[in-house]
Amino acid sequence: MKISHPIAAAVLAMPLLVNGANILLNGDGEKQLEGWSDRQVLLSGKNPHGGENCFRTAAPTVENSQIIPIDPRGTYRVSAFVRSASSKPSDIYLALIPLDAQKQQIQPEMVTAVPRTDTVLAAPCKAEDKVLKVKDASAFKANDAFNLIAFQTKGDYTDLPNRNLSAGVIKTVAKKEGLWEITLNKPCGRDYPAGTAVREHRYSARFIMPCRLGKFGKKEWTPLSGTVGGLVKSGASSAHFWPGTAFVKVAVLSWNGGVIEFDDLKLEKIK
Repeated sequence: MKISHPIAAAVLAMPLLVNGANILLNGDGEKQLEGWSDRQVLLSGKNPHGGENCFRTAAPTVENSQIIPIDPRGTYRVSAFVRSASSKPSDIYLALIPLDAQKQQIQPEMVTAVPRTDTVLAAPCKAEDKVLKVKDASAFKANDAFNLIAFQTKGDYTDLPNRNLSAGVIKTVAKKEGLWEITLNKPCGRDYPAGTAVREHRYSARFIMPCRLGKFGKKEWTPLSGTVGGLVKSGASSAHFWPGTAFVKVAVLSWNGGVIEFDDLKLEKIK
């Protein structure tokens, strides 16, 4: 049968997934370290949850390399069994790393638009400029660490994920002589003419993190799971896929603490 519609053809070309089947190819270590980096994780054969092996973290962030196509309208469950392997407790997260249709990672600042900040450049900006003039920045907020500017924006957020971001973050916002001046901590790094649509964006956590065990220190295998489903219009949600998500990678995070072990890591599409 000939498929003429490009979207229909793309959907039919994707692998068929059965509800409840584990999409992750090596979440239990039975294929050794296939799909994992030995700089981030080690293999352990001591009392695994199932099979012959489990994983032990060698870094706070452990990312699997498998790039998995997803249906952003569907619902997925990520789950694993975890236990502490050191005397220091950890904050443990199971996470998904969102990628766009070109398999490029979507960073949170590309999708986290600050509401009611859409405006336009009142004067051209050059790559070396630290001060940008806009028509209205009354809703902008200055924050040296978290807020920056997105260029070539659209009011309906269809520009997300927006990769046209200022290199510097916002230091000050002030109204001068009828216009607003936004001062960055370093040159913006981009050339745009007056009238270019701009918006304030914000940095946040760079993963979709649907589940967490805080200050976890148990030596017994403990289940951890969470669900992600549906596509948000804007923002770096921990319960939904970010704008533009077409693929994901799976990650295990052990932050603010010691070493953990994990086993039977799964990603499943559910009803």
